[in-house]
Amino acid sequence: MSIAVLQQVYDETRRLAIAGSRLAAGDFRLKKLVDPLEKSAAKAPVFGKVAEAVKRVVDAPQDQAATALLELSTLATAILYTQGETGAAGTITPIETVNIGLPTANTSARVLKPLIEALTTTGAGRMELIKDAHKSGAFRDLRLLKYAVAAIDDKYGEIGDFVARNILPIYGKAIVPDILAGYDVKGKGDDGRRLKLLHQLDPEGTKPLVDTALDDGSKEVRLAAIQCLSGRGDAVDFLLEQAKAKAQEVRAASLAALASIDKPEVIPVLQAALAGKDVGLVARHVPQNPNAALKAFVVTEARQQLEDLLGGKKPAAKKAATKAATKATTKAAPAPKSKEAEDRMRSFYDLLTAFRGRTDSDTEQFLLDCFSRQEALLKLKAGFLDGESLISRIAEMMLLSGSKGTLAKLAEAGPNVSSGLIDYTFLAASKTRKPAQVFDLFAAAYANRPEGKGKAVETAVELSDAIGSILTDIKSWQSRPAHTGLAIDVDEEDDEDDDEPGAIRINYLWQVGREVELDPRWLDAAVKAKDVGLMIELAVPGHSALNQAFVAKVDEDLNKKKWDPDYMLDDVLEAMIKVQHPELVSKFMAVMERVNKAAKDWWGIYYMTRLIPKLPAAAIEPLEAMLPNVNEKLLDSFVGPLEVLKQQHKTTT
Repeated sequence: MSIAVLQQVYDETRRLAIAGSRLAAGDFRLKKLVDPLEKSAAKAPVFGKVAEAVKRVVDAPQDQAATALLELSTLATAILYTQGETGAAGTITPIETVNIGLPTANTSARVLKPLIEALTTTGAGRMELIKDAHKSGAFRDLRLLKYAVAAIDDKYGEIGDFVARNILPIYGKAIVPDILAGYDVKGKGDDGRRLKLLHQLDPEGTKPLVDTALDDGSKEVRLAAIQCLSGRGDAVDFLLEQAKAKAQEVRAASLAALASIDKPEVIPVLQAALAGKDVGLVARHVPQNPNAALKAFVVTEARQQLEDLLGGKKPAAKKAATKAATKATTKAAPAPKSKEAEDRMRSFYDLLTAFRGRTDSDTEQFLLDCFSRQEALLKLKAGFLDGESLISRIAEMMLLSGSKGTLAKLAEAGPNVSSGLIDYTFLAASKTRKPAQVFDLFAAAYANRPEGKGKAVETAVELSDAIGSILTDIKSWQSRPAHTGLAIDVDEEDDEDDDEPGAIRINYLWQVGREVELDPRWLDAAVKAKDVGLMIELAVPGHSALNQAFVAKVDEDLNKKKWDPDYMLDDVLEAMIKVQHPELVSKFMAVMERVNKAAKDWWGIYYMTRLIPKLPAAAIEPLEAMLPNVNEKLLDSFVGPLEVLKQQHKTTT
């Protein structure tokens, strides 16, 4: 039987229940349903009972309408319930699903809301917020997935690039349909990002899209398609043709795609690029190529360029030399000032990246030779490049080559290098020696922070700071979620210009640093050196000297007449939470009192109130006692986190 009219009765009774039963008497909408109900009663008597119940509601006095309406509503609901179906017609088949393979997270609303705004609105400061959320693993919360996908089209291209390169890949193939839905082969830069991301997530499945884009795509999409041809032997002829293009971005994409292809017609093209103006476009991709002739060419070309830079002078080989000869071998060519000289330095600097990951004896000997000629290299300078930049790049390749000889040489240098090389010597020592031995090697230089003025003092402090910095970085890298996407893009460092020295350093060192084990004595050294950043990273419960240092740091801000807290104050308090500091609650409440008085300090409000949900149960009572005196500008930011804290401890209890 048809129950459409009965559904109408149900809807009208619900409407009247909300509006008020006094309005039910004489309701014209109910009254017009009586006639169809009575006609339906000829086939199903139950409709006659419903019609009678409707009449009782319509004809009832106002003081009796509520009872009549309740009876009608109950009757209609009961009949509809009996007529409902719990199954569906057809063959049951499995629903296709895709496992993201990602441990999910439950990001708090206070982090979620501004992050969603950063992903969906415009304005300054959004990139920093997105990067911070990415580093903390916030994007593992699947509620952010659709906003992250939408951000690939962000008007600010850098955000779209960052999201596509670092965030979206963590979701895996599950997002392919969503990315594909917004793809337009004739589109602009955002569609190029989509194509590259699709290729990264599903290389085989994306081949038809890539081939179509090469023929019919817009300029931006076609360029992205070329970048997706890496390693494809069937595209060699096309890539060789594109490698001759006038547009540098097209040549760069083509050479990068050719770099991993070991075919006779490809190797001469790569060699010409390495020896010419396109060395910076191809050198960092060359280590992927197994061709022996290409590897030998890289060493030969690099040696020749090194000798050209140093005026053709080489150190004497293991024999006594006169003072004049020694002076000649260590004296570099005059500091390059011409454009030609600057280009030569840049070419050598770029070519060095072709040695990344190589462990062969020729590479090892060449890098050791370069490292032994630091004195001569330091005298070179051209534009933004100088000898120190070259030596840093050499040390970087020595570390990343992973050969025993280069690692041993770096480790042997220990702290007896410039501050710019400490990252490499420390990590090399950590890879080849025990944690205690590494501490013994570097601890004295870290502790050496003399006061006063002069070059020697400045150099010692710089070296100590550099050691503290790499220690802090190591712990920071290790504390990040393993699946943050940072390893996906190892050729670029997001905070630096790719054309500047050191542009690829951070991401590669991140991979090395995650495997380092640190001696526990570094915490004692950090406390003695008053290195707050390192103390925060190394903090462990029950360390009395550390606890005292944290209290002193908080008190330093509390004792200021004008509330102007150090930018690390919230990190100190968070570390106190981590180590279950005995004075945590009292110090946090003292800080909150100052924050409350300076409620216009929105930065302080956010970074302090975000810690409330992480506090122990002992903080609930003093925080609630503070409520009546909380500045109204701060109230919303205060109450929400406090409720979260209460619920968490209620659940735990």
